Amino acid sequence: NVLLGGSTQIAFDLALAERADYLICLHSDGQANPQELSKFLSVLTSEDFDYVLGSRLDPKSRAKNYSLLRLIGNRFFMHLKAHLLGQRDLDLGAFVTFNLKTIAKLPYKSLPPDMGYHPHLILWSSRWLDRPLTFHSFPIEWGRVETTNVNIIIYALLHLVRLIKLWLGIGPGRAPLPLPQTDRWSSQSAQ
Repeated sequence: NVLLGGSTQIAFDLALAERADYLICLHSDGQANPQELSKFLSVLTSEDFDYVLGSRLDPKSRAKNYSLLRLIGNRFFMHLKAHLLGQRDLDLGAFVTFNLKTIAKLPYKSLPPDMGYHPHLILWSSRWLDRPLTFHSFPIEWGRVETTNVNIIIYALLHLVRLIKLWLGIGPGRAPLPLPQTDRWSSQSAQ
């Protein structure tokens, strides 16, 4: 049973092997609008960010039927995340683009491959890299889901535990993985 995190790890492996520049993660449950991919592409061609985030929580976002409980929970976690990382973005990682140059430096397979993988990866990335992440976020349209396999209470508790572990420095390996010598980014920087 491959969950969101497992499929993202597999996608990272394949994209890195193909020497892609970015990986855009679009959830398959119909909440995100695929027509908004053009927003990501325009940002990616303008600057070099570690990640680009489509935000459901931006005041200009159009989140249909987003429950009050989910809204409060997401805003609470964004507040905690901002204090832990010293930077503020406007979502946890629902519709996100990862810069593969950054991902290649991370032990991304050391994280649990569950539904919380994207926010967990973003949280640990700044610790592994020992620098603030560069990111851009913009408002998106977010639709309604009829059914979900995610229990939001269990998911919230899991995320809270992960934030506490991050704060305490308890977690997966901190040392970044070395870039392979055949990687095109390392060969460009050597020139």
